[in-house]
Amino acid sequence: MPRKSERAEITKFLIENTILKLRSVEDATSIYDDADEIMDEFHDNLLIVLSNRYCIRTPSNSVPKLLDWHKNVLPHMNDNQFKEMLRVNREQFQHLLTLIEKSEVFQKPYSNKQLPIELQLAIVLYRLGSASENVSTRKIANLFGIGGGGTVDKITRRVFEAFFNILGKYIRWPNEVERSKIVKDTFNELPHCIGYIDTMEIKFAEPPTRDPKTKYKMCTNKLQIVCDEKLRIRHAVVGDLGTFNDAEIFRNSVIYKNPRKFFSDEQWIAGDSTYPLLDHVITPYSKNSDYMDETSRSQFNKQHSKYRVRAEYCINLLMERFCSLKELRLRVDNKRGEDLCKKWVLICCMLHNILLSDDKDFKHILSSKRKNYDIEDPCDGISHATYSSENKRRKIFHKMFS
Repeated sequence: MPRKSERAEITKFLIENTILKLRSVEDATSIYDDADEIMDEFHDNLLIVLSNRYCIRTPSNSVPKLLDWHKNVLPHMNDNQFKEMLRVNREQFQHLLTLIEKSEVFQKPYSNKQLPIELQLAIVLYRLGSASENVSTRKIANLFGIGGGGTVDKITRRVFEAFFNILGKYIRWPNEVERSKIVKDTFNELPHCIGYIDTMEIKFAEPPTRDPKTKYKMCTNKLQIVCDEKLRIRHAVVGDLGTFNDAEIFRNSVIYKNPRKFFSDEQWIAGDSTYPLLDHVITPYSKNSDYMDETSRSQFNKQHSKYRVRAEYCINLLMERFCSLKELRLRVDNKRGEDLCKKWVLICCMLHNILLSDDKDFKHILSSKRKNYDIEDPCDGISHATYSSENKRRKIFHKMFS
């Protein structure tokens, strides 16, 4: 029997070892992710074997590896280059790394061939902060010297899982004590207001579905946020694909369904004319309103819009840092893809809160783009307000200008 080459022996070992690892995966909830990681490791090892001296050459379209990118590239960037590329400064990057480096997603026994965690984090931050064609998985793979687009997707899901496990710590509704403090600090602006609500549209670079009947409808999604006076996101909801108007996503949120859990006494949040007037959501007067006189309505609307616009500032700040939100380059044609889309948006919101205290550069960019929102153009539509909500809005007016 002819003697097997050393390359053939190593290849056989890799195959048999991979089969054993695949058989050891027992957790049905993560079988696909775990299998992907095992196969990715097998693919990388096999490429090393095949590219060895005296062996066949690697495919011409394979990506050259630069596994020490985080050691030889990042440290030599100046501070501006670093922040321009990753959308965070070095101190913020280290803080984010500290938050996830001990996550169990990086500690699996068959994950010893994972890229360094700091490199994985850098890849994800670059992807979140890049817009248009710059966020193509193939271009990212070439830039960072890693495998193909599949490797980038696996890294993204892995880092997302690590961040998603701590999401509730950084996006949370203020408790009763915190709400009382917000009321005290902002009473002279909008009495008893504890937040500001608004919605942003999320566009996809390509239709998430091939079905021509739903292709147009499914090209966008919605993010609804409630922020406080310091532009911290206190509540975030990503709608289902095809969600069109603000009222639709609001009526499906827990704030609408269970307001007693979020508000106490006279507390409320400020929304624009697209939201319904409720006891806990106060909106401006519409043009065709017959409550109070026109001068009083205009006076209320001006004061209301002056501070409600903080929600728009918050959204703009979010999009300036994480430019991928301007046009998501994701194929959302199944449940797994839709879940990734929602995690993508929510993790951007969480990172916004974590990084907010040191956002001087991004706030400067935002301030140059602000418009004059002092006077809002009220909706001409029919009001569906109840007597109690109209009465509450009138009381707020008298507290504003008494």
